[in-house]
Amino acid sequence: MAYSSEIAAGDTALATQYNNLRKDALGIVDLTAAAGGVTEYLAAYVNGSGEAAHANASAAGTADVKGIIVATAAGAAACQIQPRGEITNAGWSFSAGDTIWLDTSAGGLTATPPSIVTGAQLVKIGWMKTATTLVINIEKLTP
Repeated sequence: MAYSSEIAAGDTALATQYNNLRKDALGIVDLTAAAGGVTEYLAAYVNGSGEAAHANASAAGTADVKGIIVATAAGAAACQIQPRGEITNAGWSFSAGDTIWLDTSAGGLTATPPSIVTGAQLVKIGWMKTATTLVINIEKLTP
C-alpha cells in the first residue's frame, strides 16, 4: 500500500504506522492466495482451505464474498482483501451511482445483476462513487 504524500518518503517508521492505521480502519484482512493466485480488484471469498480465491456468483460456496483483492498475488503468496470502504481502480469504467454485483465469472464485477439459476447467488458488492471508485458494502441477497 502506498502511503500519503504528506509523509516524507524517507520516514519509513511513520509510513508503516500510517499504513497500519489505514489497514485497520478499512478492515483489511491478511490471507494466503489459493493455488491459482488472485488478481487485484476482483472479488474474493475464503475457500475450504482458508485461502483467498476468486468469488463467483454461480454457486453458494463461492459467492460468500469477503471483499476486494488489494493486490495481485501468486498461489501460496500473502495477499490482502479489503471488506469495506472505498477502493479505486483507474481501469474500471463504470458509471457513478451504478450498483455493482458479483458476476458469474471468477472474481468478476458487473453493473448488471447476473442471471440467477438454481444454486447461484445474488451478491451486491457496493456502488460506484465515481467511474473508478467503488464503495464496498457487501450484501448477499436471496434470489
